[in-house]
Amino acid sequence: SIILIFTAIGGLVSIIFGPKTMYEVSTSKAFNLFVFGIFMLFGISLLGAFEITLPASWSSKLDKKANTNSMGGIFFMALVLVVVSFSCTSAFISSLIVYIIKSGNSLGGIVGFFGFGLAIALPFAVTALFPSLLNNIAKSGGWLNVVKVTMGFIEIAMAMKFLSNVDLQYHWGILNFDVYLSIWIILFTVLGIYLLGLIRFSHDDGLPKNMFGQSYLSVTRLFFAMTSLSFAMYMVPGLWG
Repeated sequence: SIILIFTAIGGLVSIIFGPKTMYEVSTSKAFNLFVFGIFMLFGISLLGAFEITLPASWSSKLDKKANTNSMGGIFFMALVLVVVSFSCTSAFISSLIVYIIKSGNSLGGIVGFFGFGLAIALPFAVTALFPSLLNNIAKSGGWLNVVKVTMGFIEIAMAMKFLSNVDLQYHWGILNFDVYLSIWIILFTVLGIYLLGLIRFSHDDGLPKNMFGQSYLSVTRLFFAMTSLSFAMYMVPGLWG
């Protein structure tokens, strides 16, 4: 049911945006500015400034119809999941829709959303077949917020790309190559510093404690921080061509 719902959304996107329409929309100033605004909105939301959710009444009404006694009830249960998880999946869905429109592929919506739905549904299917795996799944905690914040930085970086498209097309000279690259260098430098635990946002927990009661940085997080800082350093020579 989860896969079916997401594939139906993808099919709707493909119907609304045909190949010709996709090309016209993807090259328009209005579309690129709209995507810039959407990505900035989701990026700031992922950083923890606010949370984007669908109306609670939607999930409440659907939840009343959800039960495990019928196929219809199971379908509505899946629909509740899609609605409730919107705040977590919206950034990815918006990115997917933009990619579909930019690619101009008429089947892109169906294939893209089928893959997205499959990725969402797979954990439920696997844990239903092997319930003991639930004991080994990582518990929710501060690390999930770190993932959200990291995605927020990436969303803002993507937003700059679409604003740059408009700037190049209309020769505004506001976001030229040097300015654009400088923003990316700063974004990924700040992300690296954040991953090192030197910056905290409102929803962040403290770093975990070791056996001696001291805060420590996990090796995984350290490698992600080094990757982000290395990428920022790699871009610096580009400022001089």
